[in-house]
Amino acid sequence: QVQDLADVFETMQESLEEVRITRLHLRSAVSLDPVLTAWIDMSNLRALALSTHPETKVTDSNSMMSQNALKALLQDSTTLQDLTLRSMHLNDDQCQTIAGALNTNSFLTSLDIRQNP
Repeated sequence: QVQDLADVFETMQESLEEVRITRLHLRSAVSLDPVLTAWIDMSNLRALALSTHPETKVTDSNSMMSQNALKALLQDSTTLQDLTLRSMHLNDDQCQTIAGALNTNSFLTSLDIRQNP
C-alpha cells in the first residue's frame, strides 16, 4: 500500500504544493521511505505534514522512516518550506539526522516535531 501511494505521488510531481496526511494507522513493520523518496522529486511541494494515529505502536522508529530518507528529504528537496512530523515516533538518532540536515537546508522555514518521544 505504501508503494502504491508513492507511485501516485510520483505521477503528481508538478501539481501538489501541500501534502497533509494525518492520523496514519500503520503496522510497526511499514516503512514510509518510498513515499518520502517520491516527495523529494515533487518540484512544487512547499508544505508536508505527517502524523500517526494515537493507537499506532512502533517498536523500532526506523521502521517508519529511515535516517537516510529523512536526510535526503531535507537536503534534496529545494522547495519544501514547512515540515511537520508530529507523533511520528522519531528517536534521538532521527532527530540528530534532522538537525544535521538543517545545517545545509536553506529552504525550510518551519519545522514541527512535537509529540515525539
